Amino acid sequence: QPVVPQAYQPVTVFVSAQDPQGVSACSVFWSVNGGAWASAPMMLTNGAYAGTIPKQAASSLVQFYVSATDGLGAVSTYPANGTNSGAFYRVNDGLGDLSKAHNMRILMSPANIALQNAVTNLMSNENLPCTVIYDERQVYYDMLIRLKSSERGRVDPTRIGFHLEFHPDELFRGVHPVMLLDRSGGGNRPQ
Repeated sequence: QPVVPQAYQPVTVFVSAQDPQGVSACSVFWSVNGGAWASAPMMLTNGAYAGTIPKQAASSLVQFYVSATDGLGAVSTYPANGTNSGAFYRVNDGLGDLSKAHNMRILMSPANIALQNAVTNLMSNENLPCTVIYDERQVYYDMLIRLKSSERGRVDPTRIGFHLEFHPDELFRGVHPVMLLDRSGGGNRPQ
């Protein structure tokens, strides 16, 4: 919280962690704009662990994950792929337009954006991790995304569409496992 923080506003990450051997430690890790990883301990409060990511400048992209250790020393992360997972937030960049019916942000690491848009990968259907933020308040972490368009559309940045896969336990609007975003507009007219 908050899902879309204002510039220089800290963000608190909450997680429910439990284990038969107990939880001996819990930490939140983060990286800003693809930079080095930092961490902070999380404290148990009202049944959930909470940790704070320090304030960041406007438009900063923050990737994060949580790591917990049980009483026997076993470590688990959420999302499961840790530094390679898709839990992100972007500090408010002023681009969210809530005057329209709906607003959707798709957040990915800079490295995965470059991989997905490399000329040699434009026709790939490989899924990569992302976060989707809907109407600046509903967040879907560690989702999967791939490009969607024709062979002609994928080489034109104004026409590239997206195929988004939601987790079975957190479907879009409670019913949709997949969302297809078509930006082709029937030609070079993005929609």
